[in-house]
Amino acid sequence: EQPVLVFIHGAASSTQGSFGAMLDSSAQSDWRAIGDVFGSRIYGFEHRTMSASPIENAIRLAQALPARARLSLVTHSRGGMVGDLLCLSSISAEAIAFVRRVDPALADADEVDRRNLQTLAQILAAKQFRIERFVRCASPARGTLLASENTDQFLSVLTNLVGLIPGLAASPLYEVVKRITLQVAKNRWSPALI
Repeated sequence: EQPVLVFIHGAASSTQGSFGAMLDSSAQSDWRAIGDVFGSRIYGFEHRTMSASPIENAIRLAQALPARARLSLVTHSRGGMVGDLLCLSSISAEAIAFVRRVDPALADADEVDRRNLQTLAQILAAKQFRIERFVRCASPARGTLLASENTDQFLSVLTNLVGLIPGLAASPLYEVVKRITLQVAKNRWSPALI
C-alpha cells in the first residue's frame, strides 16, 4: 500500500547516468522531499537498451514489481517508452494484431513483438499496477532516427569532428572510439553484436 518511485533511464545509459545529478548538493532539499514521500521505496531500473526492446524491458520491470503497486515513474529518453507500456491498463488482442513495421522484411521481428506484447498484457492484467504519477522527459515516443539509414553518416561526421579536437586525433583513445563507432554502425541491425 506504500507508494513506490521507479527511475527508468534512457538509451546507452544507467540510473546514475540519467538521474545521478539529483544527488548533487544543490538538489538535496528536493531529494529529501522525495524521500519524505517514498522512504526507502525508491528504485532505479537498470536495463539493456541496445540489445532489448522497450517491450522486453517493460516485461522485466513488470515481473519485478509487486502486484497492485502504487507506482510513480520518472523516465528519461527511451525509458519513457518503457514507462508508457507500464501505464497501459490493458492491451487488446486486436491492438497487438496490428503491430507491424513498414518493412515487410522485418516480419519476424514483428512476430516477436506481438508475442512479447501478449506476455506483457498478461502480466499487466495480473499485476494491476496503480500508476499515480508519470514523468517523461525527452522520450522519443514518436520514433527516433537512431537506427535509420542516416546513422552511418551521422556517426562518421561525429567521429571526424572528435578527431579535429587538438591532441585527441593522435591519442590511442581516439582510435578506440573510432573503431567502436564503425562497429556500431556496421552492426546496428544486430543488437546482440552491439
